[in-house]
Amino acid sequence: QHSLQLSSPCAVESVGFDLPASMDRSSGAGVGAGAGSTGKTEHRKLVHIRDLRPGMQNVHAKFVVLEKHQVTSTRGGNAVHEFTVADETGAITLSLWNEKGDALSLGDIVLLSGGSSKIF
Repeated sequence: QHSLQLSSPCAVESVGFDLPASMDRSSGAGVGAGAGSTGKTEHRKLVHIRDLRPGMQNVHAKFVVLEKHQVTSTRGGNAVHEFTVADETGAITLSLWNEKGDALSLGDIVLLSGGSSKIF
């Protein structure tokens, strides 16, 4: 099973229950750059969970949070939040560090920008 881990300049944004038509995967459109962006809308193609491969960088995806697992800590004192998330193609483990993990709740529909895929 893949674990999707986010890198530093990533953004995670809860978008409620529905994705606007302008961001629908089927249209080939993408998501904005999210938090920390320059204010310009950057269109990116959303990746389905089934299409994730180890070593992918700058991943943009939309998924729902199904489970929130116990928070662990690194030796350096960083909090690591793990979630089971899913889209219509599969489920995966999502790891978020520190305050980014505090922002997600069960049932949230989330847009992720700038993630990376690694096997754990």
